[in-house]
Amino acid sequence: MKNLTVRIVAVVLAFAAMALAGYQASRIDAQIRAGHDAMMSLENVARQATQALASLGSAQRGYVAEGQNSVRWQTQVTALARTAEPLLRDLRQAATTPEAQGVLESAIETMTAFDHSDAKARDYLNSGQRLSASDVVFADGSELLTKATVAIEDARVRERGKHETTEAALRQKQLYYLGGALGFTIVVLLSLVPTAGSSAASGGTQASESSAGLGLSQPGGAMTRTGGSPIGPAPAAPSPGSGESGAITNIKALGTAAQICGELARVRNPEELPLLLERVAGALDATGIIVWMSEGMPGTLRPVLEHGYAPATVARLGSIEPDADNVTAKAYRTKDVQTTPADGSSCAAIVAPLVIADGCTGVMAVELKKGVAPGDYLRAVAGIVAAQLATLITPAPAPASSTPTKGAAQN
Repeated sequence: MKNLTVRIVAVVLAFAAMALAGYQASRIDAQIRAGHDAMMSLENVARQATQALASLGSAQRGYVAEGQNSVRWQTQVTALARTAEPLLRDLRQAATTPEAQGVLESAIETMTAFDHSDAKARDYLNSGQRLSASDVVFADGSELLTKATVAIEDARVRERGKHETTEAALRQKQLYYLGGALGFTIVVLLSLVPTAGSSAASGGTQASESSAGLGLSQPGGAMTRTGGSPIGPAPAAPSPGSGESGAITNIKALGTAAQICGELARVRNPEELPLLLERVAGALDATGIIVWMSEGMPGTLRPVLEHGYAPATVARLGSIEPDADNVTAKAYRTKDVQTTPADGSSCAAIVAPLVIADGCTGVMAVELKKGVAPGDYLRAVAGIVAAQLATLITPAPAPASSTPTKGAAQN
């Protein structure tokens, strides 16, 4: 995302999404608090109604208790009934579920039946039929009050279940708003982060020489890999790290390079190296690789291992002296990774030194595919592989009776 206007619009949209999500989350919080307050109020009324019914039952039993003034208890029952019935109606109004409303209507009807039963008990008392009054109080009255109490508890449980379900749904909706806005903002921020493509493009200008490439490819024809299998001209390919998916590509390529280094550390037979060198070429998006080793330290550089070139091409290279004016010798002298950009006739190249505790023992020269720039990421991977390769190949001793000839400079 390089267009400034698009970047600004994306940032504005991200802020707008977060603001909208915050507003919706605040509204949902208000709904949750309102539901919680309503549930607490309903449970408080239910508790008062239950206590009123319990007191009503105790007072009615005072009608027939020995030594008690039945008139006083009748007055108290009348007052408690006037308290309990409005509470039941309030509960019916506050209930939101059809089931709770139904059981509370049943409780109100039960209280009407209790009033009739209480009137019958009082008639028995007034006529001196105390035993019949006791039957009404302990049978009908107690049963009706118990039924009303159970209905209140049933309604409370149903309302509590509905409240918890509603609150869970609101919380989930709140998470959807916040999570969606956060995800959108992260996507926008990631799209604003510069990709490695710019680094790859600028890396091509960091050439150590004015000439481009290693100059080893055979123009207009097919090259021959180690082992004689022909390959065609290298197709154009993007550099690892370029484009929107550069980060994912870099991670995969870096994992491949790490795996190759692990396999290099386990090499027991030199015959395993050409196959591993081919995998190194794949990880670096290269058409060919040549490993140059010195004869003595420092000494003439000679090719000892290659991939991607015909044997005749490698044979024509000869040797390179450390003070030669080319990128291969410079990487050997400076012990630092060197690069050359591509030009009209040559591909870009990376040369990584093979450095051990005693100094530099050689270099790994990599010719990249057409269209691939030697950016910072490929430089780093080449340096990692070269460091591991340096532990496997030791320089040959310098010849005692011959003077090495200066090799052809590589352009």
